[in-house]
Amino acid sequence: MFLSIVSLTAQNKQASNFRIDGTINVDSGKVSLCFHSDYLPNKIEKLVAQVKDKKFSISGYIPEAQGVFLVFGNRCTPDFVIEKGLQTISINIDSFQTVPKVSNKTMQEEYPKKVIFLKRQ
Repeated sequence: MFLSIVSLTAQNKQASNFRIDGTINVDSGKVSLCFHSDYLPNKIEKLVAQVKDKKFSISGYIPEAQGVFLVFGNRCTPDFVIEKGLQTISINIDSFQTVPKVSNKTMQEEYPKKVIFLKRQ
């Protein structure tokens, strides 16, 4: 019985992991993923990844979808949302004021509705 509970807990936590595989138009440097929420395990404020050959990968644990932004050098992206699971992101440092293209359900289905709503206000 104990083994079943441990296994189920491990599966639930693993299902809540996220991974972002990103591309950026620079060969090297560091990208920081910064969180807006206080509702994160261990009070993590940011995760840092090395850029190598215009690619980076960031992973961690989130209990639910989170509002975040990326920092590269002294530049920050606008806010966007990450979810549990694998998602990809593409960043152009020459247009950092543009919301990055993120491949998850929230950013593809819900974010455009929010933008339309805000434009009407």
